[in-house]
Amino acid sequence: MGIDLPMILAVLPMGVIRRVSSKTALILLDDDSNQSHQMNLDKHNEYTLSNEAFCFSKPSQRAFFDGAQKVLEYVYDGQNLSIQIFTTNQTNLFIDVNVDECDIRAVGPVCIHGNFSILHRYNIDAKALSIDVVLACKDKIFLKITEDLSTFGEFNTPNLSIRAGFHHQSAKMVVDQFFDIAAQVFCQTEEAVFNASSLRMIAEISKISGQFEISEHCFSAVSHLILGEEGAQSAIHFPASHHVHVGTLSIKDNTQVVIGEQNSIDQHSQWVVDDDIEIDATSSLVVYHGQLLCHKMDCAGVAKIYDSSLSIKTLIDKGSVAFVRSQFDVKSIHIDAGLLSVRHSNLVARKIHAIVGEVLIQDGSALNVSDRFFADKATVQMTDSALSVKQKVVLQGRSKIRASIIETEHLSLADKVSIKKITYFD
Repeated sequence: MGIDLPMILAVLPMGVIRRVSSKTALILLDDDSNQSHQMNLDKHNEYTLSNEAFCFSKPSQRAFFDGAQKVLEYVYDGQNLSIQIFTTNQTNLFIDVNVDECDIRAVGPVCIHGNFSILHRYNIDAKALSIDVVLACKDKIFLKITEDLSTFGEFNTPNLSIRAGFHHQSAKMVVDQFFDIAAQVFCQTEEAVFNASSLRMIAEISKISGQFEISEHCFSAVSHLILGEEGAQSAIHFPASHHVHVGTLSIKDNTQVVIGEQNSIDQHSQWVVDDDIEIDATSSLVVYHGQLLCHKMDCAGVAKIYDSSLSIKTLIDKGSVAFVRSQFDVKSIHIDAGLLSVRHSNLVARKIHAIVGEVLIQDGSALNVSDRFFADKATVQMTDSALSVKQKVVLQGRSKIRASIIETEHLSLADKVSIKKITYFD
């Protein structure tokens, strides 16, 4: 798959710098709520304002100028706050806000630091945004950012809508109802926690790590979906009905991905992967009551499929792949030091080649292979099941076949094969 995310992120426009200190902020000593004030650029070539520059104790309106150039203007009517920023230089706002509605519009980058409590709506429209706030909004947050958006503070809201070039999330987000995001890149870091009832995600690249759960519904169209981060522990859960369409899916080391829930038989997810699914060695994918379609699955970790259907062209098993009460349609299975377990399931394939590893066919399973089944040094254990191979079955490793049916034109067994109660048709 080879998605080089660090290189991709290195060439993205980073139009805003996170600031954590307001030492250079403009301080107003007078209490005139309706005045024009002068301010200057700081040593970073930025403008910085803090609570002292605003008057939230009563309705007020102020404008800030650098010479003749208007930098910022705000209007506070006692309930709602509107801030308009006219400069293309970065503007830093270190403010605490408790209003019904808040609207911020800027032609340049903005860095916001503080505490925000919003009763209804919170809107920001800016070139770039770094937001390091504890933000509680009881209605809806809408962020429209042309370039990059970085969120470092905790968000808590029923509805969150984001339009951004690049969204970098490093904090906790709790969205009780609906999270809607459209971005070129969505990147959630390992320290982040994300919980939402419903999600709609449109992105070129989506990298999700840390804690991530969508409890009700997810619609996603992503070119490259990367779950987890190397060197970090991640738990990603899609417990309800979801429709996810991605170009490639990569599950990184130390990442546990669960799709569906074992006891939710009335909820079904559909995952369509145009190209490959890659599961790293210490990661796992568990699917309940789902439908999974992809071009190739390369599994070095663990994949467990329960009560589901899987349709792919090629399965490369270098780890552990298990099917329980499932339907599996595949052109080619290649097992190289892996484990393939089929229980209470139906498997349809063109050919199966097990070099080294183990193949378990148990509990009334049925395998229908149109070409051939080769097991070189691999172990094959077959119990109470049926194997139908059109051309040839070759078992050269140590194998056990019990109470099963084998139908094939040619059967070749090594001396190490143990057979009891087998029905063989040629």
